[in-house]
Amino acid sequence: MAAPGAGGLHPYVSVASASPFGSASRLPGLAALLVLLCACAPTTATPGPPSAAPARLGPTSTVPASAPSSTPPAPALTAAPIPPPKADDWRIGPDGAEFSLLVYSDFQSPAGHRLAGVLAELRAIHPQDLQVIFRPYPLWPIHDKALIAAQAAEAAGAQGQFWAMHDLLFGTFAEWIGLSPEEFRQWLEQAAPRLPLDSQAFAQAMQAGTYQDAVLQDFEAAFASGLTSVPTVFLNQDLVPMQPSLANLEALLRLTHAEAQGLPQGPPALADPTQVYRAVLQTSLGPIEIELDSAAAPQAVGSFIYLAELGWYDGTIFQRVVPGVLAETGDPTHTGLAGPAYRYADEIDGELSFAEAGRVAMQTEGPDSNGANYFINLQPLPELDGTRTIFGRVVSGLEVLQRLPARDPLTDLLLPAPLVIERVTILAGQP
Repeated sequence: MAAPGAGGLHPYVSVASASPFGSASRLPGLAALLVLLCACAPTTATPGPPSAAPARLGPTSTVPASAPSSTPPAPALTAAPIPPPKADDWRIGPDGAEFSLLVYSDFQSPAGHRLAGVLAELRAIHPQDLQVIFRPYPLWPIHDKALIAAQAAEAAGAQGQFWAMHDLLFGTFAEWIGLSPEEFRQWLEQAAPRLPLDSQAFAQAMQAGTYQDAVLQDFEAAFASGLTSVPTVFLNQDLVPMQPSLANLEALLRLTHAEAQGLPQGPPALADPTQVYRAVLQTSLGPIEIELDSAAAPQAVGSFIYLAELGWYDGTIFQRVVPGVLAETGDPTHTGLAGPAYRYADEIDGELSFAEAGRVAMQTEGPDSNGANYFINLQPLPELDGTRTIFGRVVSGLEVLQRLPARDPLTDLLLPAPLVIERVTILAGQP
């Protein structure tokens, strides 16, 4: 299986979304987190002073986070069921692909134009795993050329060239978007010879309005389902309730694939507090050795060992890095949203502190929500004391992490990571 950073997918994690097709949602908490993070439109940020860095860690483990002043509403289900993909839909990509993206879009929509480019990149990443289904939704009451463009696509489709016209319309968007409807018709006549079309038959179909009724029916069917904007996207018949950027869609594909493969079940056994456990992270830049504290955090150490022996951590990266401050890892999808099918309680030891660099602690979504993600502080962060489960310390290799550049899990999702944790080996012995 290819590493996620290379376009492959890892078999662990879960996501769920509202489904107008009626499929059941699973693990909605993680899905809500995905929607919230994506709705925030993350941008690459310059790391601030060390005192500001802990804010990037997420909620504290001991005090519930305050309710946000404005919570994005959950996406509403469509007013009527969306027809499932059918044989006469316009499709590109292999039949039987793992992922099916059903897209309702308008050729005159700037957002639709942007999505067309995103989907082309996504198909290049997943040529064997993704099929795109396009349903024209020409918003003719607000877009003066929408009906004409949709008819042009249907007329080209009648000659087996729907996707060629799709690419022409979106690829030359800037050429025709400012034209009047009549000028656009003339532009189409001049542009049609760029495609392998019978130009005369195409022109006759456009002049006669051969496909106007069909295009209007497409609009009415989508409108009757309650679709009020374009583009609207469904992944495997589940509504995609976020901006369909390349990073967001890639993250969702990884999460969906991983859920389908199954999640580690739990809770795992507690670690033996009489044993001394060490974890060796074999990385592409050299080993990092961690001494695990099974006496202070038997649940966290037990879970870490369990996941390591399953291979969960093999191929992971440090998906979030604030240089010289902290480095977070533990997510095989590299999105920062992965987790096993269990959560366990906090284990806060008042004698353990982040006053020294190299502490290994659980990342968390809130109280008692520990899963798989963990971080290592690269400088003293005593302000975190008493907020997160510390379950180990780095005894060698910390300098490797000190050299890592900044990274954000979604903004940099498709960029190669400078360090890959190739495997984690657990060593045990008597004190």
